[in-house]
Amino acid sequence: MSVTPFPPMTPTKSFVQHWPFRWITWRRVVLGILWLLSLVAAARLGLFIVEKRVPILRRIGLLEMSGIKQTNLYAVAFQRVPVAEDGRYGAIAPLLNGVLFSSRSGRLWYFDSTRTGHALKLRVPVHAEEFDADPANATTIEKDHFAVKGLLVQPTASGVRILSSHNHWDSAKGCYGLRVSVVEMRVDALLAGGTGTWRTLFDTRPCLDLAPPGSGRRMPTIGAGGRMVPLSDREILLTVGVFISDALTTSDPEGIRSADTDYGKTVAIDLRTGRTRVFSRGHRNPQGLAVGEDGRIWMTEHAARGGDELNLLRQGGDYGFPYVSYGTAYGTLDWPLGTETGRHEGYDKATFAWVPSIGPSQLVVVRGTAFARWRGDLIVSSLAARSLFRLRLEGDRVVYAEPIQTIHRMRDLIETAKGEIVLLAEDGFLDYFQPVDAAMDNANLDPLARGQLVAGRCQGCHTFERNGANGNGPNLYGILGRRVAAVPDFNYSQAMRGVGGRWSEESLRRFLADPDAAVPGTSMELPAPLTPEEIDHLLVYLRSVR
Repeated sequence: MSVTPFPPMTPTKSFVQHWPFRWITWRRVVLGILWLLSLVAAARLGLFIVEKRVPILRRIGLLEMSGIKQTNLYAVAFQRVPVAEDGRYGAIAPLLNGVLFSSRSGRLWYFDSTRTGHALKLRVPVHAEEFDADPANATTIEKDHFAVKGLLVQPTASGVRILSSHNHWDSAKGCYGLRVSVVEMRVDALLAGGTGTWRTLFDTRPCLDLAPPGSGRRMPTIGAGGRMVPLSDREILLTVGVFISDALTTSDPEGIRSADTDYGKTVAIDLRTGRTRVFSRGHRNPQGLAVGEDGRIWMTEHAARGGDELNLLRQGGDYGFPYVSYGTAYGTLDWPLGTETGRHEGYDKATFAWVPSIGPSQLVVVRGTAFARWRGDLIVSSLAARSLFRLRLEGDRVVYAEPIQTIHRMRDLIETAKGEIVLLAEDGFLDYFQPVDAAMDNANLDPLARGQLVAGRCQGCHTFERNGANGNGPNLYGILGRRVAAVPDFNYSQAMRGVGGRWSEESLRRFLADPDAAVPGTSMELPAPLTPEEIDHLLVYLRSVR
């Protein structure tokens, strides 16, 4: 019997020489890592630019300081007025015919009816600088959450009562909470540089650690609440957020709902004695509060992930948090304590909810006559959505929610005695809104804004934004310098297709003055003849949309 010998041994290929690894080299690995790092850096840069685009535009002088916004019922003129910027927080309140403004650190200004700011000597006792400088806060992050949260101005027999909700730091105990401070003084003394004497009206119970158990970091809450409205001549209503994370509230739901804590509730406070009573509970992050002419109290609050709420408050109401939510926990598609995720059974239900979240910040009930067609509507400002939302009410029902885009995260919102809608933007602006009929004689309305107003008449047929859809007429973005009848997929008239050439300011001027004379047989019809001045303003606007 013959034995077949084993074949001779050959050297084994290295691991990377086998398919599919034979293409890997150290150079390719390094280049791949660098490519991935460049993608991460580009993504972070893009997010930074999106988040900081307003300060960037402001710095390079490309931010529109005035203009026109078209809404369903009004053309609205807006003007941006820069204010002191020392953090994301701050508050505004109507005062006389103007606006009282507080920065994050409690510095106060009065913006008069001409929108001119005057620094005041009175200062909210938030003591943010002391909080920032305390050695105990050396590792505290996001310190600018420690801030003024709300302002309320009430008339008195001799002047005004100014109430401010703000964070308070107890350095001896190393804890913090929400405080309401109050000062009364004559208006002339306030505007002349008076300082007044603040007294503490209310402090939340208990005083809280900046690093709750299991959080792993020291940070003031983003869910403090702090909105105030009058309930009567004797009482105010204050919103107070839970101050702690969803994980802690859902692990101990009755802890936050207990009568021994003020958090997660609205609290009625007696202005003379400081005595309190719980008005409603079951709230997570109540950011907006307003009272209508009919006495109904409306509140907006943040859910966790989706399902931000508009609530009609009732005394003794329980709105369910943390047991129920229209939203879900971050990172999941469930709410930990809910028997039916996305439902709100067993508790007072929201009047309206936003899905996805808009990050509502404040709301007003329109009472003035300047926006007469909006009277009784709710105007809600937002952080995440960077939009105002106008809610039309019929009884207790929201019929529709009209978004009005801004470019800001909005922190606060008021209606002035003149009927202007004023918002406080996180990036250092007061934005004033008024109906354009009232604004036409306003010297602050520049030719570009007036051109936007004229363009608003054309929006029944045309769009003006980049890549805007065609309507009865073609999209007009970039029309100056564009070839005539050049928009793809638009069915131009035979007369317009035969014109040729490019649109210049002069050819547009002739066409807008009399379309049929400039292009006989055109299907273009003006809703109303344009004056030479209106054409000038429209051309200014068309120069900007290219």
